[in-house]
Amino acid sequence: AHVLLIQIVDTQTSTVQHRFEREKARKLGTAISPITSICTSLDGQWLATCDARGDITVFNLETFQ
Repeated sequence: AHVLLIQIVDTQTSTVQHRFEREKARKLGTAISPITSICTSLDGQWLATCDARGDITVFNLETFQ
């Protein structure tokens, strides 16, 4: 299995505030699919990513889950 890693960085201090990790099962003979899109909700509560295969992952920025 591979881990999808997204880091939330404070741009003023360049410090990592949080890391989101999600283990993704790897099929034989396939490479890790890169993230192609990332966005946050207008209220700043949610972070959504989409990879090259079209898999969408949503993270809660308040609870870090």
